[in-house]
Amino acid sequence: MLAESGVLNERPAAISWWLTTWFRNRYPRVQLQPYATMSESPGLLCGGASTSYIELALHLVRQHGGQEIALACSRLLLTGPQHSSQAPYMTMQSFAGHDDALVLRCQYWLQDNLAAPFSLEALAGHARSSSRTVIRRFNQVLGVSPLRYLQQLRLHAARRWLEGSNLPLEQIVQQLGYSDSASFRRLFQRELHCTPAAYRKQFQPV
Repeated sequence: MLAESGVLNERPAAISWWLTTWFRNRYPRVQLQPYATMSESPGLLCGGASTSYIELALHLVRQHGGQEIALACSRLLLTGPQHSSQAPYMTMQSFAGHDDALVLRCQYWLQDNLAAPFSLEALAGHARSSSRTVIRRFNQVLGVSPLRYLQQLRLHAARRWLEGSNLPLEQIVQQLGYSDSASFRRLFQRELHCTPAAYRKQFQPV
C-alpha cells in the first residue's frame, strides 16, 4: 500500500524475500533492500516479513529505551539475537515462475551439471544460443548472471546437506565441485550472512 501510494518512492524499503522480483518490477522507484529484515529512513520503518514486526518493535525499544530494556523485552518475548538478513531463509522459489524457454533449458542443464566446472560456452551450446544472448536473458528473467545462478544452486544444495546430514563441510564442498572449502565458506557467508556452521546449528533438526 505504501509503495502503491508513492510514499516509498526514492526511499529504502524491505519486503519478504519471495516478493523481491515482483516488487522491483512493479515499483522501480523504491530503493528495495531485498534481504533486509528491516529498513529505516526518517519517519519510516519497514519490516521485511510478517514476523519481523517483533524485531521492528525491539528496534524502537532499543532506540528510545536503550539496549538493556530491549534485551529484557527480547527475553520476555523468547526471541534470540536480531537477524539482519532474510537470506538464510530463501529457497529457489525466487528463481521460478517464468516462461522463458531458453532460460529454463539453461536452468535444467546447470542443475544436471551442478558439480562440473562452469563453462558459459558449453551452456550456450546446450541452449543453442550465443553466450551474449544467454547472459542477457538470464539478467532479464532472473536478475542474475548464469554463474551467479549456478552459485545459488550450489548454495541451495549445500544448505540441504547442512540441514539433513552430518557430512563434514569439506565433503559437501567436494560434492558441489569446489576444491577449496575456505573460499566456499567465504561465499556462503557473503551470500547468506552466516557461516555454514552457524546455519547448520540453526536449521538442522535436533
